[in-house]
Formats: sequence, structure tokens, C-alpha cells
Amino acid sequence: MEFTLRLTKTMNNLRQHIFFIEEIIQKMGIDFAPRRIKKDSIEWEFHRSESRILMFLRDGLSKSEDKREILVITSPVMAVPDENIERKAAFLEKVLVLNHYLVEENLSISKRWLFVSNSNYINLLSEEDITNLLDNVSYYSHKLALQLKTNAKPETAHQQRSRLDESSTL
Repeated sequence: MEFTLRLTKTMNNLRQHIFFIEEIIQKMGIDFAPRRIKKDSIEWEFHRSESRILMFLRDGLSKSEDKREILVITSPVMAVPDENIERKAAFLEKVLVLNHYLVEENLSISKRWLFVSNSNYINLLSEEDITNLLDNVSYYSHKLALQLKTNAKPETAHQQRSRLDESSTL
């Protein structure tokens, strides 16, 4: 009986989360592919500005080992170059530097693709939070793709501060 009640509560929470997410996507005026239920997640796919967005609702564990649903918002940025070892090393160095400057998002590599992502416990997020996260992931996906495709090295923190100091004195 207790297991049945827990399962029913979990399914009701999941339905509420699905409805919540789809309502937000629709309010933003985004045309999205119907959700897909996979073995370990529920997925949505759509475009926001110039970025392809993938959203996953999956099970996760809190630090106290409680099962909680996690919302993952991710976007592929670009394929990782593999022509030669020097170019790949320079690319990976740029990724590490850029990842350091991201606050809520993070960069990761999977199956030779660079992704910008955000993961949060869904029950801690408001509609405004999810909208902002979608905007951020979309923005950074596009911006990072442009920045990483150039041969310019990313600015260091010292270079950024110097540039900002110079512009603020004008």
C-alpha cells in the first residue's frame, strides 16, 4: 500500500512538472516537438533564436539521497575539432577558460560535441527561472559558437578588466 501511494504521488508530480514545462514553452510562443518518453527521461526539442534546445526531465538524487526530478536545458554549440592535436588542444583550452566565466550554465563535451547546459531540481524553479534559463542557454550557445569559431584567444580576466576600466574612463 505504501509503495502504491509513493508511486501515485511520484506520477502526479511528474504529470504536474510536464504540464508546467509545456505551459512555459507555449507561453514563450515556441513551437516544440511533442515530448518523448525514453527509458530514463522525458525530452522536448525546439529552437530558440538561433539555437537548438533540448530539455530533459529526469530522475536525480539530492545530497541526502532523496529521489528528485531534475530539469536539464542544453544546447549543442559545435563539433569539437579533431583535425590535429594542436587545434584540438587550443579549442579545449578556450572551452576551459570560457566555462570559468559562466555562472549558472556549464560547458561539457559528449560524443565529440560541445554543449552549454543548465541542470536544476525542477521543484526549485519558478516560471521566470525556467524562462531565464532557456534564454541564457540559447544566448550562450549562439555566442560561444561564434567566439569559438574564431581563431582569437578568449580574453583573460585581467584583459577584460583593463578593457572595462578603459571604457569607463571615457
